[in-house]
Amino acid sequence: MTNEESLLDCQELQRLLEFTNRPNVREILRKSIAEVETKISSQPPSIEGDRVKQANSSLPVSKIRTYGWDQSTKFVKLYITLKGVHLLPAENINVEYTPQSFKLFVKNLDNKNMELIIKNLAQEIDVENTSHKVKTDEVVLLLRKAETGNWSALTKKEVKAKETKATPNLDEKADPSAGIMNMMKNMYDEGDDDMKRTIAKAWTESRDKGGASPMNF
Repeated sequence: MTNEESLLDCQELQRLLEFTNRPNVREILRKSIAEVETKISSQPPSIEGDRVKQANSSLPVSKIRTYGWDQSTKFVKLYITLKGVHLLPAENINVEYTPQSFKLFVKNLDNKNMELIIKNLAQEIDVENTSHKVKTDEVVLLLRKAETGNWSALTKKEVKAKETKATPNLDEKADPSAGIMNMMKNMYDEGDDDMKRTIAKAWTESRDKGGASPMNF
């Protein structure tokens, strides 16, 4: 008997235990559950289980780049659309939280691993009371705010961008191209690996055509 079959037996015995009030029957079920649990702990991991884990770890990782969000005074909610995600086992969907970040990792969805990482949230969240739900074709993250109130944006970077946009540059002598270069450099410094590659490639191609000044990456 494999570990998977033993786990199913143990789950079935636990369900039966919930439905009976007969002391003798409950005692028999408890002993049976203990025996199965002992058997599970003594068995090596199944070969099939190892194969699945290895297969999942070798799948390509695709970055999740689109999502929606809204908020109440107590929660920030993120809506991530992933077709078929509700059909996956619960253990294939993992979310890690810190007070100012989170990482969503979905294993083996359409032969890909999916990942969404948000760092430097606009304000801190209450990790203990933060959770997620899986709905039809969607994962919903419920981020409990550490302090009630409204966020002006989801991340510190977006807050800063809003503040910069709200404060126009009144220096008429300033070089417009210098502002663009600074913006591109900030995007490069704060972006992920894909963003860095995209910006570096675009800048190199523009420079080769004589349309851009050198930029120190």
